[in-house]
Amino acid sequence: MFDTDLLTLFRLLANRPRPLARLLEQYGSATRVIEHASSPSLERLSLTRGSLDRCRLDFRRQVDSDVAWLEKPNHHLIVLDSELYPPQLKAIHDPPVLLFASGNQDVLELPAVAMVGSRSPSRLGVATAESLAAGLTRAGFAVVSGMALGIDGASHRGALRAKERTVAVFGTGCDLAYPAQHRRLAAEIAARGLILSEFPLGAEARPWHFPRRNRVVTGLSLGTIVVEAALPSGSLISARYSLEQGREVFAVPGPVNSRQSRGCHQLLREGATLVESLDDVLEGLCFVSNHCPVEAAAPSLNETQALVLKELDSQPQSVDALAVALALPVEKVVSTLTELEILGVATQEQSGYARS
Repeated sequence: MFDTDLLTLFRLLANRPRPLARLLEQYGSATRVIEHASSPSLERLSLTRGSLDRCRLDFRRQVDSDVAWLEKPNHHLIVLDSELYPPQLKAIHDPPVLLFASGNQDVLELPAVAMVGSRSPSRLGVATAESLAAGLTRAGFAVVSGMALGIDGASHRGALRAKERTVAVFGTGCDLAYPAQHRRLAAEIAARGLILSEFPLGAEARPWHFPRRNRVVTGLSLGTIVVEAALPSGSLISARYSLEQGREVFAVPGPVNSRQSRGCHQLLREGATLVESLDDVLEGLCFVSNHCPVEAAAPSLNETQALVLKELDSQPQSVDALAVALALPVEKVVSTLTELEILGVATQEQSGYARS
């Protein structure tokens, strides 16, 4: 049985989450808030008996729809005072009162790492995000991101391909996939990972939703990895949230002349942990987590990765030589070698690449 008074009050104060949290803390439940409608603390929020009674009538259809959605398999409502509420998120100064969820709640029991970055990444940035996400999930972490185009999507896909351990935090209602290009990805995550949202069901994307979503992405996580970020960017806002929440910040460097990497370079100048390989992240997380795998599981390679790795040996080879030997475009060889570096099975030396 779901608390319809709580769902009603939540819909009324969806854009005022802090007053909602304070009222629930003060009165103990949504029902008691409604019972005390004539009190000064509620009147200051324009919550009179008449307004609350009207809200019950106005929101009745929406609340009935909420309950019907929640009664479906693998749909959940996670309340701040419940045992299922993620402790990492509960520790931030303004945790959401309610989280609507779709998928496997067990993912929330895993230590988590946030991954954010450019919405218009390079191919190298996409490959790096996918490889890092896959490595993190194989090492026992869940990957959390915000479902945006670019690095967010690449991070979710990398995690799904490896161990199905990913959490997508929506800036819309949990039942609306945004952006539209990610509808299929959203369906995959709902089936094999978890979707979360602090917004009411049916809530459409609004500019002010995304900073709120970002603090949940970082709040769920032990640390945040930034892969390609321009100046300025939403990814740097996420990094700031992570620091304010007392979490680790990691940054992947890029070419010195890349605008897409200037944000990461700024973070590195400010003290973020440099990420050259998955081991850098795992080592950094060991300081803030009891989850410290001695050795991550061996990575599974795609066909091209396996082909390039097979050609490598202990003696460094140039990219051009590898491209000729493998009959592959140089650009493909470069991106694949970067993926193998991130996976920790190849290393770059002065004269070329060699097997680690």
